[in-house]
Amino acid sequence: MHKKLINEFLKEEKRILVNEIHKVYNLKYDKKIFNWEDILITKNDYLDLRRIANLKLNKEDITFEIGYRYFRGNKILLKKGVFVPQYDTEQIVDLVLNLEIKNGNLLEIGSGTGAISIALKKETNFNITSIDVNELATNLSIKNNKERNIDFKHQDFKTFTPKIKFDILISNPPYIKLRDNNVEDWVKENQPTNALYAGEDGLDFYNLIFSNVNKILKKNTYIILEIGYQQAKEVKALAKKISDDIKVIKDYSGFDRFMVIKYEK
Repeated sequence: MHKKLINEFLKEEKRILVNEIHKVYNLKYDKKIFNWEDILITKNDYLDLRRIANLKLNKEDITFEIGYRYFRGNKILLKKGVFVPQYDTEQIVDLVLNLEIKNGNLLEIGSGTGAISIALKKETNFNITSIDVNELATNLSIKNNKERNIDFKHQDFKTFTPKIKFDILISNPPYIKLRDNNVEDWVKENQPTNALYAGEDGLDFYNLIFSNVNKILKKNTYIILEIGYQQAKEVKALAKKISDDIKVIKDYSGFDRFMVIKYEK
């Protein structure tokens, strides 16, 4: 039975914690509640909110405690063991929208939560296939994609042999060097390893994509990649194997973050 329980707790809590609980409520329940009197929760719910608020006050990450985030306006469920989509990555959708190709078949390598493909399906006319080596990620992508109109596959790109060739390939692949000491502890502890690291130089997955693009793409089509902000020179050198039409795009913070490659060789 739901009861109004907030008021009886207000006397026990410091004001700063009470305000933080209020913020966490709005986050966790995806609501905008401004008055305590409008909040109807059980005692256990309140105690859980207080626990999360204390984590937040102690500067701990509450990403998985909340359990979702928005990506281009789409509510995307999160789960430990699946890469959490970053807001900078939303720009990939804009890059696809800016291409002269407006329909056809699009392949995403590394679906993660499904955030990019779901946004693209809602904003473009492409038929979308999205693969991920992580079965947990594939299952979460399917759950996030309520309309069931994207072909999410549990598939390792290394052994992927499609029945068709695609017009666009997109990927936010692993690109961190194995011995990179600048990776945040939370990232190392909570993000799947195979979504982060790509060999000693961080370039393994780009090499893999460029080596297999002939069986994936039609000629005069496009590859859009997210890259590490210090990797533009190295990735561009690799891309030269398949194209002379390569553009490095900065993210909204001014860092080199994306590469748009026209596959022509």
